[in-house]
Amino acid sequence: MKAQKSHRENPPHSTRPPADSFQQALGGASTREYPAGPARRQPGQVAREYGEGVEGWLSPSSQFHSVMMPTADRQAASAEMEATMYVIRRVYEVKPGMARRYATIAMKMGQEYEASGQRSPSRIYYNGGTLPGEKNRVYMEWTADVIDSPSREGNVIPQSVRDAGSPGRDMVVENWIEFYELMTPGKADEG
Repeated sequence: MKAQKSHRENPPHSTRPPADSFQQALGGASTREYPAGPARRQPGQVAREYGEGVEGWLSPSSQFHSVMMPTADRQAASAEMEATMYVIRRVYEVKPGMARRYATIAMKMGQEYEASGQRSPSRIYYNGGTLPGEKNRVYMEWTADVIDSPSREGNVIPQSVRDAGSPGRDMVVENWIEFYELMTPGKADEG
């Protein structure tokens, strides 16, 4: 890859990469206007972040882990992560053969919680028995700033969540919830 000039030598200008490049790189996140350096995007390439903005383009086979978002967005995401204190995980033990089906239901429930503003985005994962580890398990995980009781005054579970979850009630054998404190740079113990 040719050495590229600094964005200070060639001031960035605004471009809008095709939706597929950033949506793939950001796991489906929406695209926005991103500053770009002197290089232009070629088919099959995605933007690489350098310091204060996006400069240049890398092919998908390049070091993909560095493809993220402009520094300001990364700093905002980092600050939001710093404020998030807990990881909450609901574990469902389901009947044999039902893990993927129930994971689909849990995904819809998570989307409804997020749409109602009651939760951060959920991550759903499962093991239907084809992987090592506990089989017939579905996990729904999200982050929260505080741990609130679901029975707290004024809390109403949205009907859309109840509706999304109702087809899976007979699939669940047992479920429980786990709480973890999220490690952030501010909590580092260099001791």
